[in-house]
Amino acid sequence: MRPGTLPAWIGFPLGAIDDLVSGQPFGSAILLWSIALLAFEWFESRFPWRGFLQDWLASAIACGSYVLLAAFISGAVLSLPILAAIVPQLLLSMALYPIVAAMVAALDRIRLIRIKEIR
Repeated sequence: MRPGTLPAWIGFPLGAIDDLVSGQPFGSAILLWSIALLAFEWFESRFPWRGFLQDWLASAIACGSYVLLAAFISGAVLSLPILAAIVPQLLLSMALYPIVAAMVAALDRIRLIRIKEIR
């Protein structure tokens, strides 16, 4: 996605929707989305010339941190079966990054196509 597409404040409404849909305590996803977006803003400003692997690593760290922190904030007792249930979600979210990145890039290319010039 192009840098600057999502403003930093968008973490609040996206996190609120995430909280309402997922059933987590209200405010947990708002906090985590806001932290994630601020971290990505910092990462983009710190490393402007990065490649696909750096983006994949950053998203893997963000997804892993988000899922583990959400499980911790949820108030559930973190036992081995719960952690074992989280592992497939972590692996799938990390493995799907190239597919999602390609879809977002395709949509961005479609968005930039000039269809008709108005005079």
